[in-house]
Amino acid sequence: MKTYPKMKRSGEWNVNIPDHWNIKKIFWNFSEIRSGSTPNTSNDEFYEPEEIPWIVSGDLKNSEIHSPRKFISKKAMIQIPNLRLFPINTLFIAMIGATVGKVGIIKFPATS
Repeated sequence: MKTYPKMKRSGEWNVNIPDHWNIKKIFWNFSEIRSGSTPNTSNDEFYEPEEIPWIVSGDLKNSEIHSPRKFISKKAMIQIPNLRLFPINTLFIAMIGATVGKVGIIKFPATS
């Protein structure tokens, strides 16, 4: 016979969750939270040559990401202050759009 964990009310969302779960705001669990940036798509110099892996929300499929699909140039990294290179094992979370809530863990340094 399958047993289920004891449940409790979450309070904040007013739903039942397992009793042993803790509820914390996401920023309490991570050292840094940032949003991504899209270089101006009409500026070819931001995309050629393809030098730096660039993660977009469509890459997030609730799994590890082992190879980049898109790239930007070093010039884009220099000229756009919101872009920065994230280390291996960085967790990405889609915050808006059709992929909201999807996650991915990068297995190579990349920006977003």
